[in-house]
Amino acid sequence: MLEHRCCPRCRRPVSWGQFAFKSTIWSAWECPGCGTTLRLSKRRRVLAAVCGAAVGCAIGFAALGAGLSIWWVIPIMMTAQIPFWWLDGVVASA
Repeated sequence: MLEHRCCPRCRRPVSWGQFAFKSTIWSAWECPGCGTTLRLSKRRRVLAAVCGAAVGCAIGFAALGAGLSIWWVIPIMMTAQIPFWWLDGVVASA
């Protein structure tokens, strides 16, 4: 189980829908298990963005260097971001 995607108090997992569709950097919600107010971890979100941008740019520049059109490079760079979504996590609001 991904511990950083669970409530830090009761360890109930946060649903994928919460991360995919309802998660902005400012959003907060209550854990259905214990009522703790949860929010996204800004530190983990910045780490995911920086890592994803670095890998995406490296792949993009390599693809451009190999002679691919920019219309192929953009989807390749966006696809490279997907594994870094696993870094996202939740923390209890103070």
